[in-house]
Amino acid sequence: CVVTQCTGKLAKCLTSPKCAANLVCINTCTGRADESECQIRCGDLFENDVVGEFNACAVSQKKCVPQRGDDGAWPVPPQESYVKAFNTQVFDGRWYISAGLNPVFDTFDCQVHFFTAPTPKTLYGKLNWRIAEPDGEFFTKDTIQRFVEDEKQPGILYNHDNEYLHYQDDWYVLDYDGGKGDKDSKDAFVLVYYRGRNDAWDGYGGAVLYTRTPYASKAVNERCAEACKKAGIDFAAFRVPDNSCSAE
Repeated sequence: CVVTQCTGKLAKCLTSPKCAANLVCINTCTGRADESECQIRCGDLFENDVVGEFNACAVSQKKCVPQRGDDGAWPVPPQESYVKAFNTQVFDGRWYISAGLNPVFDTFDCQVHFFTAPTPKTLYGKLNWRIAEPDGEFFTKDTIQRFVEDEKQPGILYNHDNEYLHYQDDWYVLDYDGGKGDKDSKDAFVLVYYRGRNDAWDGYGGAVLYTRTPYASKAVNERCAEACKKAGIDFAAFRVPDNSCSAE
């Protein structure tokens, strides 16, 4: 399918060292139990515009790659587990992901996100994170995302209408504390569970703990553990990334 339907994109990919390396990497994932996760890791390491164009053709336009179905691993959380009111302006400013649940998406080092909320129901974020390379080096990636609050369920934020792989993410705010408006408050946090879908995978998900400080306080962790119980999540399974953000 790729050879016949995406001929030009494939030829361009093979002349791009990074795109060609991505194809080689993806081939090593075939048949593995964690095939989808392995492919995502390849994409993390070998992503550029040529890779994006090739994926858009092979996955979104020509459907050469079958979509992985929803296996129920990341279900919609119980309605009573997420907050019933949330002002997105709580998110204004700088936040760190100080703990993450899904190692495929949530536990990268130095995840520093900058948010702005033009209204209490909309949110824009510039997301930064580091990708560790096999040789111990790293490089930084970033993206811009837009969220809109559900009109009837304010504890849910939607990041939809994205062009790349038509991905859609739904955020569920399990608990939060605005820290009384203090941009450096050790008490401020937002605990988010999310699930999503794209042309390659329906039903991926995870959870992250946002804090104003690089690492969460004991009190915040204890509160999040209780919030996670209501959603059927084990907070002990969260991993703490390296947020020292050192130059080396």
